Order: sequence, then C-alpha cells, then structure tokens
Amino acid sequence: MARVLAIVFPDILIEQAKAQKSRTHSLEQPWVVVLKKEGTQRKSLSSYTRINATSGVARKVGIVPGHTLASARAKVGSLGVTILTEAHLKTELTRIAELAMVFAPGVAFETQRSLVWV
Repeated sequence: MARVLAIVFPDILIEQAKAQKSRTHSLEQPWVVVLKKEGTQRKSLSSYTRINATSGVARKVGIVPGHTLASARAKVGSLGVTILTEAHLKTELTRIAELAMVFAPGVAFETQRSLVWV
C-alpha cells in the first residue's frame, strides 16, 4: 500500500518576499505578494491583478489572497506590493522536494498550491 504525504507551505511566498532585497516597502506596513511570469514589470500590474499572498499586517486589515490590487488599495492606500516570479517559486519548491527525497523516492510539487507531494 502506497502512502502519500502532502506538505503545504501556505506562507512560502511571504517568506520568499521577506528575503528579497529589491523590496521597496517596510515589513511593518500592509503588503502583498503577486506571483507573475518571468519578465513582468511592476508597471504592467493592473488594478485587476489578483493577490497571491498577504502579510500578517495586511490580513489584519481584511486583505486576503484572491483580492484584486484595486480592492486591497481601497482598504490601504499605501499598500506595499512585491512581485515574485513563478520560476522563483519553482526553484524553491524544487529545493524542498530534493530534501524530501531522503524520505521517499517519489516526490513531486505543485507551484499553484505551494505543495510538495512525498
């Protein structure tokens, strides 16, 4: 009988954004993470762009993943936005999956749900 373990990393985008040196906002103010394809420019983000992750401060004021940038900025005018690329997330999940191979020979990951299957 095969056993399957799913490891979910709900705050992996937040942790990766905190480590990013190009961040232009304070960690004490509400801020969000938007996951985009490689090469997306900050100016190409529209008001309808969906938020992928929110800081604890942003959650306290009612901003949650799935909101648009427009609805989040309606709640907080000085909202910080960090852009992470899908490639960046894939690299991090690959690193975690490689570590999980110590415990099981079959490992996979899903970037959409920040999930590693063991």
